[in-house]
Amino acid sequence: MVALFVVLLFNKSYVIFASDPDPVQDFCIANTEPTSHANQCKNSSLATVEDFVFSGIRVPGKFGPSGLSGVSVNSNVFPGLNTLGMSFVRADFEVGGVNVPHFHPRATEIAFVLEGKIY
Repeated sequence: MVALFVVLLFNKSYVIFASDPDPVQDFCIANTEPTSHANQCKNSSLATVEDFVFSGIRVPGKFGPSGLSGVSVNSNVFPGLNTLGMSFVRADFEVGGVNVPHFHPRATEIAFVLEGKIY
């Protein structure tokens, strides 16, 4: 009986916490030089306005067979997003176009319709 009590107590006494670590810096601009390692921060004294501006989202991409055109934006093309845990996409649909079913582990998706209707 005592052994059962100890096993049940141990089973309920520890809790598992899992999360991503908190960022250590306010910003960590991705170093996009070919000689740098992934997730390495650019020297903050070398930061420029261009590191925090991305204008490539203005132009739609090419439509695929599903009728979807997407322009993905992440820290590879927008260095200011590095370590913020976010990315975004511009998605354009042809009439009758579909977004192929997919999932985002540990993430969510928000859609903003600028023009037209999506069902």
